[in-house]
Amino acid sequence: MKMYFLNWVKMMLKALLKKQLLEFFSGMFRSGKNNKNSKKGAKAGFIALIVLFVFSMSVMFTSMAYLLVPVTETEYSWVYFAVFGILASMLGIFGSVFMTYNTIYEAKDNDLLLSMPIPSGLILFVRMAGLYVTALLYEAMVLLPSLIVYCVCAPFDMSVLFISLINVLILPFFAVSVSCILGWFIALFASKIRNKGIITVVFSIAFFAVYYFAAMRFNSIINLIVLNTEAVGAAIKKYLYLFYKMSLGCNGDVFSFLLYFALVAAFFLVIYKLISKSFIKLTTAKKGMKKKIYKEKQIKISSARTAFLRKEFLYFKSTPVYMLNSALGSVLLIIFTVFIALKGESAFLLISVTNLPPELIPVIFCLVSCFIASTNNITSSSISLEAKNLWLLKSVPTDIRDIFFAKIMLHVIITGVPAIVCNAVISIVFSSGILLSILSMLFSVLFVILCAVSGLTVNLIFPKLNWTNEAVPIKQSLSATIGMFIGFVYLLVVIVTFLVTASILPAEIFLSGFSAVVAAISVLLIRRLNKKGVNQFINM
Repeated sequence: MKMYFLNWVKMMLKALLKKQLLEFFSGMFRSGKNNKNSKKGAKAGFIALIVLFVFSMSVMFTSMAYLLVPVTETEYSWVYFAVFGILASMLGIFGSVFMTYNTIYEAKDNDLLLSMPIPSGLILFVRMAGLYVTALLYEAMVLLPSLIVYCVCAPFDMSVLFISLINVLILPFFAVSVSCILGWFIALFASKIRNKGIITVVFSIAFFAVYYFAAMRFNSIINLIVLNTEAVGAAIKKYLYLFYKMSLGCNGDVFSFLLYFALVAAFFLVIYKLISKSFIKLTTAKKGMKKKIYKEKQIKISSARTAFLRKEFLYFKSTPVYMLNSALGSVLLIIFTVFIALKGESAFLLISVTNLPPELIPVIFCLVSCFIASTNNITSSSISLEAKNLWLLKSVPTDIRDIFFAKIMLHVIITGVPAIVCNAVISIVFSSGILLSILSMLFSVLFVILCAVSGLTVNLIFPKLNWTNEAVPIKQSLSATIGMFIGFVYLLVVIVTFLVTASILPAEIFLSGFSAVVAAISVLLIRRLNKKGVNQFINM
């Protein structure tokens, strides 16, 4: 009987792991139509984008590793491994923390799996395995380049190479454990309040702020480490004992590495045990539901477009992963606006060293604001997010173009309003003329519209409808990936043209010309949406 039970658990674990991994990787490609050429093209395009992302990240961390090579020549050579272990953990937590809540507690198939004769602990373990894969991919982009640089520039030691490679597999367990703690707190608070999105967004923005603050000061931090290796080593030993033992192990101390492994394993098992006790309670809790007293009031009649737009806003504000991954650019625009208001004159003096005409400098900041705005990709996953509710939209007796309008306007309002405010502040700080100020704001709005329309067009071509949590279409689908880069491509053409023509064309003519081009492309894409896009939506 015991052998039968073990075989059943083994079979169930294998099936669940296979399902989780298939869900993880299938989210990266298009689903729906059985067109082999289309699927091959989607996979090839996504793989190319992933390779580009991994290559750029690897180059960045390789450069950082070369800057820290002098540390390996001192008696505190273990600090080298500690620094990159800390960096890898930060990136692993950063990459998986926003998926933890949706993957573990808000997965759409939680109710289905819990209704089956499957232990809840087994379901939780499989969910955490998916998070482990995510953390492993992120951390490998830090640990592997740093290890290669160490093997090339420092005395080669086979034991160091072997232990460091094992560490690539062990360290992600720490990131998953921390991510699960943060996700557990979010789930706990979300079960007590009605709008769980507020907690997630506030927490995540705080995490982003700390992370980007550290990233912006990284060069000074690297110099500080190189010049004060002994003091940094003492601080790591005192406050980050886990990374101290990890770095000693990677530097060749086998006993320290075994102790580090035991600490990570114990930490992971404790977190797993604690979360498993409240897993069912939190996944089945009614999220902040409370009784409302009905008050009679007059119902206001609104148009179909207004109703759809209100629906989009309600869904957007109630979905934290949607806000954080698709609209973080709006937060960055606000930060950039405050920076211009406080430090605009200093930035003006810095750029004036390039000998560009003063009237062109506001255009540079306008393009920077557009670059930040292009990081928003709300529409590139808005169709995919409808998923099983798609039939409801199709059954509503209204024009499908009204649905498209609402999704585009959601992007335009959330991104365009901070973009206009930002360019208005730029115009005031740099004393731009009235015409240049109007053209800057006009260009930024038209650029936002182009990104919104392009994102919706791409999502109609590459929809992802068979997901179990919102993170899949928002973060892992092909349309979301293309939507993230398409604004960069548009802006790259504008920037290259600006650099070529800066000494020839006045700023007003440059912005007028490109405003017309952007408007024309937007009109063409809208016409495509109104015809071919409608047919694509109907045939989904």
